[in-house]
Amino acid sequence: IYIDATNSFTYLETVKTLCQVSMQMRKEGINTPQIIFTTNSFSGKTMNKLYDEFYAFSLFDDLWFKWEGKPLILGIADDPDLRAEVKNFFTIKYSWAWTDTKNKPNHWQWLDTYPQDYGWSTDPTVPEQIVVSVASHPTRTMGSSYHNNSQPLVNNQYVTDFTGQGLHFAEQWTRALEVDPKVIMVTQWNEWFASRFIWDQGDGIYAGRPIKNGDSYFVDAFTEEFNRDMVPMKGGHTDNYYYQLIANIRKFKGMAAPQVFSTPTTIDIDGDFSQWTNISPVFKDPLGDTMHRNFRGYDPAVTFVNNTGRNDIIESRATYDNSNVYLYAKTAQNLTAYSDTNRMLLYIDADRNKGTGWEGYDYVVNTTVISATETTLKKWDGKTWTNEITIPYKMAGNELQLSLPRAAVMMENNVPEFYFHWADNTQKLNDIASFFTEGESAPDRRFNFNFSSSKSETIPQTAFKSQEIPGIVEFEDFDNGGAGLAYADATIGNTGGAYRPTESVDIESKTDGGYNINWINSGEWLAYTVDIKAIGKFSASINYSADENGKEAIMYVDGVDKSGVITFPSSGGLTTWASKILDIQLAAGKHILKFLVKNASDNFKLDKITFTEKDVVYPGNGTGLNKSIWSAPVGGRTWFKDSICSEIDTEINHTWADVSPGCSVSNDFWNIRWQGQVQSLYTETYTFYLTINDLGRVWINNQLIVDAWNSSYSGTTVTGTVEMTAGQKVPIKVDFAEKSGDAYIKLEWSSASNSKEVVPQSQLFPLINPNGINDMRTSNFSVYPNPANDKLTINSDSYNVESVKITDLQGRVVYTNNLRFIGEKTIDLNLQKGIYFIKLTGNTPFKTQKLIVQKQNL
Repeated sequence: IYIDATNSFTYLETVKTLCQVSMQMRKEGINTPQIIFTTNSFSGKTMNKLYDEFYAFSLFDDLWFKWEGKPLILGIADDPDLRAEVKNFFTIKYSWAWTDTKNKPNHWQWLDTYPQDYGWSTDPTVPEQIVVSVASHPTRTMGSSYHNNSQPLVNNQYVTDFTGQGLHFAEQWTRALEVDPKVIMVTQWNEWFASRFIWDQGDGIYAGRPIKNGDSYFVDAFTEEFNRDMVPMKGGHTDNYYYQLIANIRKFKGMAAPQVFSTPTTIDIDGDFSQWTNISPVFKDPLGDTMHRNFRGYDPAVTFVNNTGRNDIIESRATYDNSNVYLYAKTAQNLTAYSDTNRMLLYIDADRNKGTGWEGYDYVVNTTVISATETTLKKWDGKTWTNEITIPYKMAGNELQLSLPRAAVMMENNVPEFYFHWADNTQKLNDIASFFTEGESAPDRRFNFNFSSSKSETIPQTAFKSQEIPGIVEFEDFDNGGAGLAYADATIGNTGGAYRPTESVDIESKTDGGYNINWINSGEWLAYTVDIKAIGKFSASINYSADENGKEAIMYVDGVDKSGVITFPSSGGLTTWASKILDIQLAAGKHILKFLVKNASDNFKLDKITFTEKDVVYPGNGTGLNKSIWSAPVGGRTWFKDSICSEIDTEINHTWADVSPGCSVSNDFWNIRWQGQVQSLYTETYTFYLTINDLGRVWINNQLIVDAWNSSYSGTTVTGTVEMTAGQKVPIKVDFAEKSGDAYIKLEWSSASNSKEVVPQSQLFPLINPNGINDMRTSNFSVYPNPANDKLTINSDSYNVESVKITDLQGRVVYTNNLRFIGEKTIDLNLQKGIYFIKLTGNTPFKTQKLIVQKQNL
């Protein structure tokens, strides 16, 4: 745990309490992390204070994180206020955001832009530390949804359609796992404070929206989108980032080997609990997590009270025989009375898939307890827990055991494999947040105990049938991949038994032929891989039946809401079909269409969606642009014909993490040129967006509309506009130059009718007869003086010249020289007075220039 003392506050009393709790947990057999302090403002004085008041007394030295044989601290080693004995006591690493980590040793950044640089100590090729963050800063418009060098659009609440999905976090983890350093530093858990400032930089953009002088802004914690905290929240992203954190830590550090499963055993429910002594595995849960809470809030008038903690579950086991599955639980103290509300609830995920049941759970035990020896097993039907059956149990002291008929929980075949979860005294049976905030939960939060001796098979999501738009999408033709990937359903199994009987989607045969989905409930969804052939507005006609008003659904494409809430009126009964028609804006290409039922309860059927054109354009059949790569040893600016190779590139959207772009060129100092033609979809003003690191420029229809060639740009987007005509192909050329370090480039466009996107392959066309590095346009060059006498200077701008030829009016060559230069070159003339033409050859076609020789040279 990194304790943030960067503003010179050490919080030592709080830290000591944290350490006391950590040591107590270790005594109870619970692993806890080591601690580090990180400093910056008044770094030397802060490190002195920490040494004098904490380290010098060896306080909690078992918790000190050591590096290179000493306690590690993050700070400024050459701070003049840092005392010598303190400096010698610690291993000190410098830590701040966006530092020159690549070129300077002992930098452990706490924030960096993807692809993050790693810290190193003695060898820059050996990674020591890298940072992973949930988000960056609102002042840079880089929130938790920022990825692929792009920030999705924010709404008026400064959140996006992707807020809470951890896209920035996932991208940074990908980079960290690729680098695989000794230490991954994850920021951050809780910022605590949000400092308010007043904007004084003129009109600008803040967190993706306009800002002007006098407006308030926050550098760090702002909205849910622009907040680096991974601490769980009530509502919003809940504990999504916590799960990302754990999943990726497991990838980085590995996991303990699974326990050995004991042989199947019949448990006598009326017998004693010693039957469980040799049953394994033993599923553990931490002691002491039912502590009651009574704390004053930041507002002294507010007190937070939570007294729901009750039965502290510390251990669980499971086994089976041919007829039953048996489960056991043990608590820290004697169990409370069986009549207590929501006592020792047991949730069963019978198919180990969140795509069926309530939050994946298909059955629950103990919501209704009949007596001291009998309780109930209920099944989720999409709305509530129902279909109650009676099962036996026994409770004595702090132990409980019960038996489930295998047939009742769909485990009658093969070896039972299931997830299970205990919860005690949760206040809301159908709210997963109760697992986080109330009573006891074992294991914690949304985790499950996994009773399985085999490895789960992962089936990829693929199209079940070819689905094209415009066209008809039959609801029963949802993708392959199973529950959780291709669909979510309230119950296990196909209630109708038709068409796809092995899937847990309820399909029935229609009386007039074909199939439809029935027994539909809120929260169920179906996914389809669709090939959308056009761009623009489609009419979507949904064939459905409903016996009452109020059914609701939403259509998503690639996770983005495209329809808003669709309301379905009664069709007159479940045997009467009706159509709900709406307009929907779609983009061409392969996409995932998801149909989510927001509100229904068994009295709703779905047949098909018919998509027809309303206001669309069809994309081109482009294959991409010619891409040529050069070595460029002079800071990435000069073009060379040497070391060139070419290929067709489908789009301009690339990131190179300090690696060669190909063609055996070095990691640094190289150029790329893309050239060909671009075809617009609409007759409108188009804006082109070039996001680069380091140099770039864009020509459209021979106009230089984006010029970022004179100084390095890091993560900056430069724009330019141009008028374009629908369907017309015009020349495009994009230059890119890399100096050193990481490199990336992305070319996007937008117009009034074309939402911002990477310029797609379908609208890009290579040169018909590409010739090495030939430019698609004729370039000008200048000569002076003109008229000339005995000397002539030629300026080719940035283009490579290979030869100079001068001809007279009859086309006779009067001067030729295989000169190789870029920029200016002066030549000697020995020509008669008259008019001539000067021609250049090189890496681009040059226009022929007229040359006047003023007098005859003697």
